[in-house]
Order: sequence, then C-alpha cells, then structure tokens
Amino acid sequence: MTERSDDLAVFAPWLARWRLLPDGAPFASQWSRLLPVRRGGAPLMLKAAMAEQEVAGSRFLQALDGQGAVRVFEREADAVLMERAAGAHRLGDLDEDEALETLCGVGDAIHSAGRAAIYDGLVPLDRWLDTLPGAALERGGTFVQAAGTAQRFLATTVEMRPLHGDLHHGNVLDAGERGWLAIDPKGLLGDRAFDHALMAIAPDPVAAQAPGVLRRRAGTIGRMTDLEPGRLLDWVFVQASLYAAWYGPSDDLWPAVAAAARR
Repeated sequence: MTERSDDLAVFAPWLARWRLLPDGAPFASQWSRLLPVRRGGAPLMLKAAMAEQEVAGSRFLQALDGQGAVRVFEREADAVLMERAAGAHRLGDLDEDEALETLCGVGDAIHSAGRAAIYDGLVPLDRWLDTLPGAALERGGTFVQAAGTAQRFLATTVEMRPLHGDLHHGNVLDAGERGWLAIDPKGLLGDRAFDHALMAIAPDPVAAQAPGVLRRRAGTIGRMTDLEPGRLLDWVFVQASLYAAWYGPSDDLWPAVAAAARR
C-alpha cells in the first residue's frame, strides 16, 4: 500500500500521544487498521480503529503480559501499541509436526496463564457458540448435531482456561529471541481443546478435507497435549459448523471441513 497523509490520519492521535514514528506503510485487516512504528528505536505495532471484538482481544493481550503472546505497551479506547514480532520465519515454513508443536506450545503458555486480571472480560464459550442453536433450528441437518455436541462439551468441561480463540498459523509469529508469540486473540474462556482443534484445520482448510488428514493431526496434537483425539475431532466439527453458520448457506468450504471431521 502506498503511504499517503490520509492513510496516517486515523493513527494521528496516538502517534502524538505515545510519541511514535511511522516505520512502514499502514495496512488494514478485516477488523482494524495497523501501522508499523518505532519508539526509542524499538520496533512496535500500532493497531487502531478496532472493531469491538478486537478491543476485547487487546484487553486480554495486555493481561497476558507477554506470556505466549506479544506484549502490550499502551492501550486505550480502540487503539493498542504492542510488540512487533518481526522475525524472518513463518510457521508455514516448518514441517507439519514442527508447526503443530509450536502452536501447542504457544497455546499451553496462554492456557496456563493464571493471573486473576486475565479472566476479566473473557467471553465464555457458550456465548461464542450461540449462533449454532439458531442454525440448528433454521437449517437443521448437521447443525443439529454440532449444536448438541457443543452443548455436551460445554456441560462437561472441568477446567475453564483462558483461550486465544483463533490460534492458527497466521496468528503465531516469530519474535526473534522471544520465540514464537501469538497475536490477535479473541479472549475466550472454556475447554482448551477448542483452541487446539483449530490447529488441526490450519493452515489450509481445503487440504484438511483430504482423507485421514484431520485424524492424523488430531493424533499428533493429542500426543503433544494429552488431549483425547476423538474430542479434538469433535471440536473440529463444532468449529467448522460454527464458521459455516457465520458465513451462511452460500459457503461450501466449512461444511466440507465439518463433514471431513465427522468421517
């Protein structure tokens, strides 16, 4: 993206208030605007104009205080200044087992965070999954099974853990000496298997549909985390069904992933 004065306008209040210098072109995600910056020579990332769920995620990120995730240095309203994970490596460059081991390690760090402040404002999984019962009523079919499976898991979760909520290859970055760190958490509360299930789908939901792929990945993740592979596959089914409910009847990708998980 070519940098223009109007590109920087949205960041102007925080550039001044937090004494930041632009260090690259601004860019946009689905839910926010981002700008690489520096302060005192340190490479940082400024995120602004965040949607509501991104604001909640930034609060969780700040509470983690660098445990398994990038550090937050400033936060207010709909803007956050955080550590920039600018290492040269990408999880997609690793072989599958190495990438899964890295994701599991980051997930375990987040799930084991025990500070009381971390739990403030976390979204319970039952609220995060509340689209499924409506989809079951309106569309029937596998959504009925997905809603029932989700309800069974919600009722039988013994340990309520802080969850990233969107832990996949694109949201875990190389931070150099600090290792691999998560960005863009949703900030959820519930069964840690929910986070690990998404790892079995990433980085390519199409490739995950191939026969045996999800079962193999669930087995690998299960060995790394002491989670039961069958429960992981059931959570894959629930997550894929949730995305299918969000994207609507025109979507055919996530129903296919859900069907692969059921197989």
